[in-house]
Amino acid sequence: MNEESNLPLLKHGQTVLGLGSFVMTQEEWIARLKKIAQESKCLTGDLLVALDSLFQSAMFTYQHPSLVQRYGSAAPTILAEIQEAQKRRALRDAERYLRLKKYVEVSGKGDQIIGLTQTGRARALEICMSKITKELPEKRYCVATFDIPEDTRVTRWQIRRRLRAIGFEQYQLSVWITKKDICDEMAEYIQLIGAEKWVMIFRAEKKIGE
Repeated sequence: MNEESNLPLLKHGQTVLGLGSFVMTQEEWIARLKKIAQESKCLTGDLLVALDSLFQSAMFTYQHPSLVQRYGSAAPTILAEIQEAQKRRALRDAERYLRLKKYVEVSGKGDQIIGLTQTGRARALEICMSKITKELPEKRYCVATFDIPEDTRVTRWQIRRRLRAIGFEQYQLSVWITKKDICDEMAEYIQLIGAEKWVMIFRAEKKIGE
């Protein structure tokens, strides 16, 4: 038996550990971390070991529920806190990505306000249109035609790639069509990407070859 606890001993790999090391309360975990911060001569290494124990505690909670119910554990609470922290980190990473892509802009100090840029609005609209399933009536199509000069910011390749991603199919060299009911959205989208001078969007009805 462990001299510091009357809890049973368990084998962990090649090391024999007391159950108490798995079922420490949240207060005990906090005290342990404070002690490490105050006394450690190798803070990084000691924190790594402590975190390893923390994750083992969480795993032990779900692998041995009967023992945990008997002796108690802070693992579920700690695990939930870790998951919340991971969610916050994921949100921060997503925000950094959106700012890097210039999809959002941050204004103000203190209580910051995040807003969509014109590029961000265009990207959001592109995603929405790609998910639209409503179709136009029979024999009617949303048509995109374009004639883009070589020296413009918006290239033919970009337009083709975006049209394909939204759901258009190439009908002729610079004529793309789709059955999706997205003409209004496409008109707004073309303005947002600054291509309204060279791209036309209209509804068409097939008359020949019926």
